[in-house]
This record gives sequence, structure tokens and C-alpha cells, in this order.
Amino acid sequence: MCRSLDELKQRGIEEGEMIGIRKTLTKTLIQQLISKLGHISKELILEIKKSDEDKLNELVIRIFDVNNEEDIYKILN
Repeated sequence: MCRSLDELKQRGIEEGEMIGIRKTLTKTLIQQLISKLGHISKELILEIKKSDEDKLNELVIRIFDVNNEEDIYKILN
């Protein structure tokens, strides 16, 4: 019984860490894009926040290819 509780606790900690990493990645991406473009729309910020991890990682890799919001939408969709 204790072993199962320990496993559940560990899984919860790991999930919490992943959520924290995702939030940090999202926040950093938004800051970088604002720095690069000067401004990004609230709609785009929401799109970034709801994007899955694969799309966020692709945006990280291709951030130097971004010149406008349209480029970001192309990467996310």
C-alpha cells in the first residue's frame, strides 16, 4: 500500500515538474517573440499557450526563421 502511494506521489511530482517546464518554455518563447517582433497579438499569445509540446519545441528551433506573426502561425499549425 505504501509503495503505491509513493509511486503516485512521485508521478504527481513529475507531472508538476513537466507543467512547470512547459509554462516556463511558453513564457520564454513569448518574451523572445516580443523582443524580436516588437509586439505580438493577444490571439497569438493564446495560440502559443494552447500549443502542444512538439509545436513549442519546433518554434524554439525555428525562432530565427520568424519575421512576423504569420510565420509563427505557420509553425504552430
